[in-house]
Amino acid sequence: MRLTYCLQICAGGRRKVTYAITSQGRKHLAAWLKKPPEPGPRRDELILKIFFGSQTDPETLIGHLKRHRDQVQAMMDQNRHWLVEARNATEPCSPYPLLTLRGGLAVGEAFVKWADETLAELSRMRKGKSP
Repeated sequence: MRLTYCLQICAGGRRKVTYAITSQGRKHLAAWLKKPPEPGPRRDELILKIFFGSQTDPETLIGHLKRHRDQVQAMMDQNRHWLVEARNATEPCSPYPLLTLRGGLAVGEAFVKWADETLAELSRMRKGKSP
């Protein structure tokens, strides 16, 4: 049973692969959407490394956290760009993808706030000041 099919479009010398859902796939999607979501596993290596931070030096954790913060910031910048594109689109856009983009921004903003606070705390620890 096929739930999707693939369309290959060549435009301007670039191959673009677009997937579409079959009628059987729509039925499976509808059934799946009605089921309550199951909580996913919350495994975050960065958080775990900070939890065990007493086993390393603050400088190492600062490097890890800065890199991760930069990655989250880049994702937020991309989400903001897509939101602007959606607002400026000539064709109407479904509101649901926009809700997920705004959700991603909210989660990212919360992470960046926590990361900045944690980086400040780690910097104090690096200088020998207690938390």
